[in-house]
Amino acid sequence: VFMIKHLKKYTHYEKGVEKMLNKMDEKIKLWTLRANACDSFKNNSAFDVLFDDFYKNALGDELKRLEECEKKGKIATNEVLEKNLKYLSLVMGLNDDEKKILEFLICLKSISVLNDIFKDCIVNSFSCFSKIAMVLALSEESVKVALSYRSKLVKSEIIKPYKDCSNFDLAHAFDFGFEYFAFIMFENSRLEDMTNENIRQIESSEI
Repeated sequence: VFMIKHLKKYTHYEKGVEKMLNKMDEKIKLWTLRANACDSFKNNSAFDVLFDDFYKNALGDELKRLEECEKKGKIATNEVLEKNLKYLSLVMGLNDDEKKILEFLICLKSISVLNDIFKDCIVNSFSCFSKIAMVLALSEESVKVALSYRSKLVKSEIIKPYKDCSNFDLAHAFDFGFEYFAFIMFENSRLEDMTNENIRQIESSEI
């Protein structure tokens, strides 16, 4: 397990991330439409803005199109975020499912339109795993393992799950243990340049 220490503070992060939204537009729409297929986002202004060019009965066709693009590896992502995720996955030994989950939670925290949409997706400490699995088309068991208290992501303190079992929106089901981590992952530099002590290995027990 690895830990990121002493992340630098940024004051310009949100503006920079929002400028990159168009580079992840289809991936964000895919995540949103999967959730909407189960929990229709009625009267959600952020959802309406994202899909203002579609009639309601055309959203299902758009979901099918995007899922087909994903199968073919044609869903665009942010190049800087992808580079930093690959680096983090390499040094932490994250599998593909853990990488996808981390990417989604980073985007959920740092991209305002995604955060605003998923505020209408109400979960608790148990159902949040199934919701994330649905959004990312992963197995629920895989999500539970990746976000368990013995997982690499949680033991490293990169991800902090909330302990409260009461209902809350998915956008606030998880946080990060390091200030501005989600925004820094979009910064145009190598991840090791964003840390004071870089990423250091720490002792961990077997999962």
